[in-house]
Amino acid sequence: VELGQFIPEELIQELKAKTELTEEEKQDLRRAAQLKIRREKLAWLRREDEMLETDFKIKKALQFQNPDIEEGVKLLQKLLQLEVESFMLVKNPQFFDTLLKLKRYNGPKLDPKQPNPNRTEKEKRHIESIQTMADTMSKKVMALFTLKKAPLTPQSFFD
Repeated sequence: VELGQFIPEELIQELKAKTELTEEEKQDLRRAAQLKIRREKLAWLRREDEMLETDFKIKKALQFQNPDIEEGVKLLQKLLQLEVESFMLVKNPQFFDTLLKLKRYNGPKLDPKQPNPNRTEKEKRHIESIQTMADTMSKKVMALFTLKKAPLTPQSFFD
């Protein structure tokens, strides 16, 4: 018995009884698994909603006339911190259009009739930061869609 060669039958049956779950315990585990899946779906939908809401706010902040460039920078920083997944982007292709427009963003159109038609240094910095953040976000998005090539080895054909 001490060497583990002989295990009493009673002990084996007692251990088997402890490993088997009752129907109530099985149902509790199923409910917990279903709740976990629901929570994950809900969290994913909330992230998608936040991405779309931020996209809308960026478009609104950087509108053609009277844009709020500082707000646009803040919103882009928020967007960069979001966990974006590829399916979110497939569902919402207008997000790509926003990124492309932001990469080419030149700020509000200057009116030559105004007394000071030149941009301030602050505006120039904000416009540059918008362009660089949009470029960073587009690289982050493209990384979600790139295929990673594995090196071809004879073993990889059998896997």
